[in-house]
Amino acid sequence: MGHAALVGLMGAGKTSVGQSLAKLLDLPFVDCDARISAAEGRSIPEIFESDGEARFRRLESEILKDLLGADAPSVIATGGGVVLAERNRSLLRSRAVVCWLQAEPSVLAARVGKDSGRPLLLDERRVGRTEGTAGRLAELAEERRRFYEEVADVSLVTDDLSPADAAAALEGLIRSSLPSWPQRPPGPTQSISNQPAPQGSPLRQRPAAEHPSSAPTRETEDLQ
Repeated sequence: MGHAALVGLMGAGKTSVGQSLAKLLDLPFVDCDARISAAEGRSIPEIFESDGEARFRRLESEILKDLLGADAPSVIATGGGVVLAERNRSLLRSRAVVCWLQAEPSVLAARVGKDSGRPLLLDERRVGRTEGTAGRLAELAEERRRFYEEVADVSLVTDDLSPADAAAALEGLIRSSLPSWPQRPPGPTQSISNQPAPQGSPLRQRPAAEHPSSAPTRETEDLQ
């Protein structure tokens, strides 16, 4: 069993769904943005404002490398823009089962609301443009779609799902599309996972030799 990494735009549910998925898989949960903030002693908006996006992206890559280099598997909620760097995409493909969470821009905008911790939406919030926020999220979705598709093993639309239901659906998708992951015995928590996942699908089934859970373990220093 390898790491499970959640990717997708802000508001897709990576943190809330990731926490529930970690409980189902009995794995620790890690949030990349929270880890960056803790390491820097500052919030993400503060890092963006004082150091710029370029430095934030470097910090993001360093944290991702450390998390995916750990031998013990975990569930990782990544930042929405983590897929922009090719080195990050390479790490995700080789070291994790990647779950792409999607939602309509209007749903994402409603979920994000007036959260001041989203630097890429700050201009829209300053003028109170809800439609502008959804429009910006639609632009980001289009810009990043090919990168999410490149790394994703499974995809799930979360518009109408609670975090718990989305996590159960993801668990079912992971175990059904990637046989190398251990199968859980049937039980009450499997009721959703045993059904076709709501608007979810496996995007890419890797050959056994390619998948991180069956590939030989490499030392962390090989992840440069």
